[in-house]
Amino acid sequence: MGAMAGDEAIVYQHISLVGNEGIWTKTLKAKTNLHMTVMNRCLKALEQRQLVKAVKNVKYPTRKTYMLFGLKPSVELTGGPWFNDNELDVGFIEGLLQAVYTFIEKKVLWPTSRTDKYPSLSDIRRFIHTSGLTEVKLEEEHVQSLLEVLVFDGKVESLPGAGGVYRALRRESYASGLTEVPCGLCEVFDFCAPKGPVNARDCTYYDEWLL
Repeated sequence: MGAMAGDEAIVYQHISLVGNEGIWTKTLKAKTNLHMTVMNRCLKALEQRQLVKAVKNVKYPTRKTYMLFGLKPSVELTGGPWFNDNELDVGFIEGLLQAVYTFIEKKVLWPTSRTDKYPSLSDIRRFIHTSGLTEVKLEEEHVQSLLEVLVFDGKVESLPGAGGVYRALRRESYASGLTEVPCGLCEVFDFCAPKGPVNARDCTYYDEWLL
């Protein structure tokens, strides 16, 4: 790192203490008791030596924030996966919401007591990662926030289960008795016949639904 002038060392020390949360220049000035001109000169020198860097804060875009050069800004600073270049990525969010809803909607409607048949938070997170929808790594808290939006919009509901499971809510205008049994959404329904390879008598899904 090399030798630093006294004022530069003071500025560097205070920046290092905040880690990846960063520090606002106004706060930095108050902590160092340095004149703004002196502090700005120190910051410029530290930046040129790639010891510190200025980062944008999505919550306070007009505030100039500094942190150590080698650190990755915290989610509080960057806004997490929902922001791109410090702007809310509405298209990305809407695409994920639709994909998650479609994934949940395709599940057969079992009685609400059969929570083991519905996708959990972990199942939905795994689907997002394996589907190639995004290269951004989403933590469970991020997926949870997507599900909360879908619940608020009345598209899915949360059922009690191991960590919570989810099922899609159909519009009443499309609801019928058939949609409440596996037959209504069965992918091999066209092949179902009394004496065929697929039939109601030997249907595993139907037997499980009745339990």
